[in-house]
Amino acid sequence: MFPTGYHIDAPAGLPGALDTERPFTVISRELESAALPFGQPAFRGSRDSTCAAIGGMSGLLGIAVMDPMVGPANECNYVFGDTVAILIEGFVWVRNFVPVTPGSPVYFDGLGNITSMAVGNTAVPRAKFETTAAAGKGALVCIK
Repeated sequence: MFPTGYHIDAPAGLPGALDTERPFTVISRELESAALPFGQPAFRGSRDSTCAAIGGMSGLLGIAVMDPMVGPANECNYVFGDTVAILIEGFVWVRNFVPVTPGSPVYFDGLGNITSMAVGNTAVPRAKFETTAAAGKGALVCIK
């Protein structure tokens, strides 16, 4: 049985939801930090098989993908010890914190927020926005 907060066929715009109509590549790592929200960057952990949320770690792995088995009680976050699904190639929905347009590069700020603004932020390599979206709405990101 799936949690009641969302369904396996997640609606467009739900952070971390894959666009499953297109090919994608996902890797998995054990989370060694406290929490990692769906649709936010995941970074290399201190060991080969681990990952961490932003803060103190280096090496962007990709974007955390929604897991329908992680319930709303976790507020749509992976928590310490969870196996995190990380998109390294494909299309995923994120919550953008500024308006975005198709073709714009994807960046994240010091809190892991996804943005199209380069100043003071870090690029997500090989990533572009695929949809137009107002600030705070869902935008589709492609990582090639």
